[in-house]
Amino acid sequence: MVSGSKSNPRLPILIVLFALVAMFIGGIVFAIIQARHIFVIPTQTVALISIQPKTAKALLSDTQIRQLPVIWQKTIATDSTWPVILGTAKDNENWNAFVLIPRWMAKNIPGERQNTLALTLASERMITGDTKPLRSTDAWAWRAGHRFAPIGFQVDLSSFFGTSPAEASDIRPITGTVDGRIISTDVSVAAQTQYQPLIAGDIAMDLGQINPTTPLGYTLLKEMKIGDLPLMRLNEKPTQFGINISASGTPLSTTVRFSDAIDHDLANTILSGVRKTNYKVTRMPSGEIISEMTPWLNENDTIPTTTETLFGSLMFDEKEVTLLGNSSTAQETQNLPSSLCGGRQIFAHLSTEAAKRILLQSFANAAFDVPSIDFAIEKNRLSICLE
Repeated sequence: MVSGSKSNPRLPILIVLFALVAMFIGGIVFAIIQARHIFVIPTQTVALISIQPKTAKALLSDTQIRQLPVIWQKTIATDSTWPVILGTAKDNENWNAFVLIPRWMAKNIPGERQNTLALTLASERMITGDTKPLRSTDAWAWRAGHRFAPIGFQVDLSSFFGTSPAEASDIRPITGTVDGRIISTDVSVAAQTQYQPLIAGDIAMDLGQINPTTPLGYTLLKEMKIGDLPLMRLNEKPTQFGINISASGTPLSTTVRFSDAIDHDLANTILSGVRKTNYKVTRMPSGEIISEMTPWLNENDTIPTTTETLFGSLMFDEKEVTLLGNSSTAQETQNLPSSLCGGRQIFAHLSTEAAKRILLQSFANAAFDVPSIDFAIEKNRLSICLE
């Protein structure tokens, strides 16, 4: 009887090991090839958002999705759980939306394309202006840093502020994550050792967190006024600013707080910004007429509790001054509730109406529900709470 040859029992194991080694080497080669490929995106890229299309579809209504760029709509429509990157940029003064997406998901994505073996960068229009490189591996490494949050983002506002490249370079990109209604960022903010609750208002801000030497800080401060008087002209720096606005956007009341009691010099500066200037006219013996500005208050005068101005009633209260619009009635100044934003130190606040008014200036027909927005400090980093 002839016996058949026996098979080698180790052969299947060797085949599996050989396959694993081949896959490992292939992965290294593939990674090298991918790393060598560089995508090109506009230099003035304003936002990058990493998100799963399935998450975006769950967060946004059909109406809201239809208001997004078509290339984003098509990406969200894939309903994939694989993370993608949605981008938007100013390209030769025009807006250009783009997506970075796995190539196998890009079949129905319109636009101009840049491809690697595994990834596609598709843009609404051909990118023709100034560009910067984006390595495919860099993008996914950046996304991997946010793997524990549903949404990651990077925002660069330098193209909106600064009149020169040097000024714009002072504004670095902001990177962060969105988890529920809390937005965490990498922006450093110094916490107050003795926190003072923020004044209540449709727009309220702790001015100690604003650096007037930066383009963004300067832009904010020059827009803050009491009457016609910019806060930057005050001889004592205020600590807080709050304003309530009407449905038409006109100021109902403006309140400014200081760290110390308001003295005569400061009161006179404020009065000169909300009332007609006092002038003293003197006729000299030579016949010459000299007109000189005189202060509203002399050193021995009492600072008035209430006085009427060109803009409405002005009320002084030790460390605080409030200007009421002509149609407004006096109310006691309130602070924001300490329970907002999970008890974090809030240094800026936008009410729902104020946030909507600001956002609708950029998105005129937006159908988004706009919450109130609190800017707060957590572990010396900027957090944004959507209430």
